[in-house]
Amino acid sequence: MLSSLSELINEGKEGEVISLDKQLSITWDKMYIFKPNTPREEIYEKVGYKFLKITEIDDANQVVLMNEGKVVYYSNIWEIKKNNLPFVFNVDNDKFNKNVLTINYGENDDFKVLGGEKNFYTGSEIVELAYEEK
Repeated sequence: MLSSLSELINEGKEGEVISLDKQLSITWDKMYIFKPNTPREEIYEKVGYKFLKITEIDDANQVVLMNEGKVVYYSNIWEIKKNNLPFVFNVDNDKFNKNVLTINYGENDDFKVLGGEKNFYTGSEIVELAYEEK
């Protein structure tokens, strides 16, 4: 699903601004990026229903992809570590509205590709995606 993100550095895209609507192979229409320490009840309220047994995390953003009102993807830093996902999001605090940044497919989904650290376990580079406001 997100494998194309891991190739951005290898493809020489570092420093470029990309639209996630062209990068993610999963069908989605809305993305929520939640600030660290966002209470799970706020996440459930924003999404519209309780899904999974999510945790409250104090040092990482949590990401939810939606399609037609349903959760199609959920990730937090523990998922990234466990599954060796190849990316992290970087969003300035002033871009959040009540602990969440709402990204709409094809509208405000631009991110700058930054080089990241090497994954300790796989040796592959972790891509940092910095939010770019349109």
